[in-house]
Amino acid sequence: LKKIVEKYSLSENEFVYIGDDINDLESLEFAKYKLTVEHAPLKIKQIQGIQVIQAPAGNGAFREVADCLTN
Repeated sequence: LKKIVEKYSLSENEFVYIGDDINDLESLEFAKYKLTVEHAPLKIKQIQGIQVIQAPAGNGAFREVADCLTN
């Protein structure tokens, strides 16, 4: 994630990170805007500033986020 942000010279306000497992931990901690799903491990849901969305992964979670970004 850091390489992508640097490559495209993105500010912290220009990207969102969505993750739901331990392998996403570093990226979620790096991102200003971060989201996860309800079934994510507790360690993920306890990251400071993370938003937990209601739709389950693979069943509308990305749509829920996209709808929020376009409204």
